[in-house]
Amino acid sequence: MQNYNDFILTRSPYYITYSATASLFDYATLDLWVWSGDKTTPPSTKNFSLTSYKARTSDNSLYFQVNDYINGFLDPQISDNTYFTGNTASFVSTEAVWVKWVLKSYKLSAGVGTLYQTSTQSGKPATLGYGYVTDGYNPTLATSSIINQSDRFGVDTYYHYNVSLNTTTNQSSQLFTRVNSTPANNLCLGDLNFYQIIFLNKWGVFDTMDFSRKSTRSISINSEKYDAYRTRPDIFSQYRGTSRIYNINANEEWILNTDLLDDYNNEVMEQLFLSDRWWLYDAEKQLAYPVILTDKKFDEKLGVYEGAMIQWTLKFESANNKINDIR
Repeated sequence: MQNYNDFILTRSPYYITYSATASLFDYATLDLWVWSGDKTTPPSTKNFSLTSYKARTSDNSLYFQVNDYINGFLDPQISDNTYFTGNTASFVSTEAVWVKWVLKSYKLSAGVGTLYQTSTQSGKPATLGYGYVTDGYNPTLATSSIINQSDRFGVDTYYHYNVSLNTTTNQSSQLFTRVNSTPANNLCLGDLNFYQIIFLNKWGVFDTMDFSRKSTRSISINSEKYDAYRTRPDIFSQYRGTSRIYNINANEEWILNTDLLDDYNNEVMEQLFLSDRWWLYDAEKQLAYPVILTDKKFDEKLGVYEGAMIQWTLKFESANNKINDIR
C-alpha cells in the first residue's frame, strides 16, 4: 500500500539521508534500483551505487541526492488519440516508476571499512512532478485526489477525468485511477473546431486544458539557398535557374485561446506553463501532435473585481518538422 506522501517528485531535488552518532560511522553507500511494473519484483541487479564520505568527523548525517538518477526511467508518452476521445486513457509508458534502495554505513579502521548499519526502502513511487520552493524539502503529493473536474472548464466533445491515487495496486501503470467526469463548467460548441492541450502537471500526471475559442494555425518555412556557378555555355537555358533551394522544411505554430476562466484555473494554467511536455489534439482531424509552449512569461491578472473571468492566449509550435526528418 502506498500513501500520497510516499511519492518522489523527481523534477525537484530528493535526498535520502543517513544519520547516526558521529563517532560510529565514517561513510555510507547507497544502492539504487528503479523499475516499472510490479512493485514486488525489482530488478535482480541494482541500477546505481553511490558512496558518500563525511566532510568532518563531527558530522552525524550524510545525504544522497537521487532524483536525477530516477529521471532517466520516466518518459510518459501518449500512444494514440484515445486519451482525448475514449473512456480509458492510453499511454506508451506509465507516469510512475518504483524505487528501492539499500543504505549501508561503515566505520573505517586502518583504511578498511567495517559495516555498521543497513536499512532498506523498497517500492517507493516516483513521478516527473515537482514542488514549489514553498513546499519545502523533499516535496511529495499533497493529496490522494490528483485532478478534480468540479471547478474546471471543459468542452463537451472531450473526455475529462477525475484522477486519484490507487493506494492498493502493485502495478506502476495502475497507480492513478481515472474516472470520466463532466467539468462543472461544461461548454457545448457544436461542430466548431477547437483544440485541447494535454500536459504533465505539477504531480507528474497527465492533465488537460481546453482551448475553445478562436485559434490561428501558421506554417513557417525554412530552407537553404545555393547559387550555382555555370561555366558551360552548352547547357545554358533561360528556363534553368542558377539558384536552388535545399533542406526545405516547415514548422507549424498555433495561437490558442481559452474561454473565459475563473481564478481557480490560474493554478492549472501555471502548471501548464511549468510543464516540460505538451501535446495538442485537433478535434476536427482527430490527430494529436507533440508541441512546445513558446510563451515564456506567465502573467496572472490580479486585483480584478470578484467573479471576473479571464481569457488566456498561448502560442505553441510543433515539436517535429512538417516533413518527416526524424532519424
